[in-house]
Amino acid sequence: MKNIFKRKVELISTNDLKMVIIETETENYHKTLGITDERMDELMEVVREVVGRGDMGQAECMVECSKIAKHPNELGVMCFILGEIFHQFLQQKKAMDMMGKIFGKE
Repeated sequence: MKNIFKRKVELISTNDLKMVIIETETENYHKTLGITDERMDELMEVVREVVGRGDMGQAECMVECSKIAKHPNELGVMCFILGEIFHQFLQQKKAMDMMGKIFGKE
């Protein structure tokens, strides 16, 4: 009898992608990772464009961002931003759902 359940995909451990701490005495996390203010602006714009398409979930957005990132540090920052955006979206959706229940509009 064939297994009708999909197997979980296991990630293979690799040392190819490692985040690197560049500067420990800084107030900005992107500078800690060696990302300049200018590059951070560029990464933010990429994230805005990817999310702005509106046709992808969080995982798909991360994949799109990974195509743009030039270093694991950049991808880490972009995924952090994406996580915050999707978290805020979910919080707003929960608030709207609650308002709908309060006012009887479900």
